[in-house]
Amino acid sequence: MHSTIERLNLDLANTRREAAGHAAQDFQQRYLEQSRQIDAALTAREEAAAQAGADVTIPLELGFDGREEEVKRTWEDALSGLGRLQTGLGESETRAKEAEKVVAYLEGR
Repeated sequence: MHSTIERLNLDLANTRREAAGHAAQDFQQRYLEQSRQIDAALTAREEAAAQAGADVTIPLELGFDGREEEVKRTWEDALSGLGRLQTGLGESETRAKEAEKVVAYLEGR
């Protein structure tokens, strides 16, 4: 029982250390994918304009209107998720400490 509690505490500590990294990695992957999409759309428009003999200067109208709101929403969702994670981890830690007390009592410490 005691080794289970220690393992759970270790899992909890690892989750705390790794959560931010996973969130950052997910955001980075989405950001890179969106950047690739924008670059591909710009390149396609530039090539089409060049083939048509038109001016290569193209206004940036890629259909990404509202990006500021999306970034704001993403940021708020991330903060909310981290808050829930922190609350949940605190509750788990409290339960683990209570379980340690029960184990100590049962082992006669």
